[in-house]
Amino acid sequence: MSEHTDVLIIGGGVIGLSSAYYLNRAGRSVRIVEQNTIGSGASHGNCGMVCPSHAPPLTQPGVVATGLKWMLKPDAPLFIRPTLNLRTISWLLHFAARCDAERMRPAMVARADILRSSRVAYDAFIEAEDLAAAIEWSPVGALFICREAATMDHCAEYFGLVAEFDMKAVPLAGAELAAKEPAVRDDVAGAWYFDLDAHLRPDRLMREWHRVNLERGVIVSENSAVSAIYEDGDKITGVSTSSGPYTADSVVVATGAWSSQLAGMFHTQIPIEPGKGYSITTTCPKLSPVHPCAFQERRCIATPFQSGYRLGGTMEFSGFDPRLRQNRINAIRRAASEYLKEPEGDTVEELWYGWRPMTYDGVPIIGQLPKHRNAYIAAGHNMLGLSMATGTGKLISELLTGAEPHIDPRPYRADRF
Repeated sequence: MSEHTDVLIIGGGVIGLSSAYYLNRAGRSVRIVEQNTIGSGASHGNCGMVCPSHAPPLTQPGVVATGLKWMLKPDAPLFIRPTLNLRTISWLLHFAARCDAERMRPAMVARADILRSSRVAYDAFIEAEDLAAAIEWSPVGALFICREAATMDHCAEYFGLVAEFDMKAVPLAGAELAAKEPAVRDDVAGAWYFDLDAHLRPDRLMREWHRVNLERGVIVSENSAVSAIYEDGDKITGVSTSSGPYTADSVVVATGAWSSQLAGMFHTQIPIEPGKGYSITTTCPKLSPVHPCAFQERRCIATPFQSGYRLGGTMEFSGFDPRLRQNRINAIRRAASEYLKEPEGDTVEELWYGWRPMTYDGVPIIGQLPKHRNAYIAAGHNMLGLSMATGTGKLISELLTGAEPHIDPRPYRADRF
């Protein structure tokens, strides 16, 4: 075997790049092996939100009943393909069992901790590497728009939970909302404005983070699918890939939705299911929103970039089905037309889908894998990989180097399932 590094990271998405960055800064030599190309997965076409506002997980009281109603509607935000796959059925049952206030709270605390730490770390990272212009960084907050008054009331409860973590939202309606965001339709009930949220263009972030890592000495091996690991007792000594073998003192699994497929190599189970999401990238509408706008009843979002505009959303549990379903794209477009005066730009630049790594408790998996003392995982960030990336990279670096963790690592441990 050859080409030894201190750390080998499997996966070149936003979590892999962030982990490599912070490990490199801590003085470790790092190699990333990526089965395709850097940033080609879910990190590419998401809506670019860095959102501490999303501390409460999906496992909220009432979600199961709402989900069952949605399954009867072809354009609903949720689609679950009927399946006999026991792993998927088990995941769904575990998810449903956690949809109560008592079980939701610890997940919310864990998510809030890493979301807040990531938001602070993004500011520091962007300033240190002078990336604000290149990645279209825009810390202007976000709007959560409600067509119905009842949804405004529901959001008041939601943001009441978020306020426990010193993060507050402000309700807006009528002329006040129109002044804040002229692109919003006049017939909506109102919106909640959350000032700590920010956004960026994710493909630009991936390009720039990749460049920064290379300049700092991180080695990257693209088109290198891992086929086996080499073991010596409870240690991993290296991996076999389609581009050759690589050895390392430590290994980090950062393969997002594909992490459960690698679990067998590491003699463990990783309960991550792929949750498919879609996006539409267009040129900027003439009346483009200034802020990211979340359409609360439809569970979709519009994000304005300096160089374009993106609509995204839906949650589809259909395994790794590679089909781009036009009815899901159409549902996102219809949703935008219900909330915005000008729902999209004139020219479509990309129709996209990607798989989010969903855990049934809504909390990412960050820490040592159970069967190997030098193997770690950083995956399962649900819909918040971009939002949690910097905090995750910092925590992985701290765990590998023995530094004091900047947040409590216990809620994210891999052996909690």
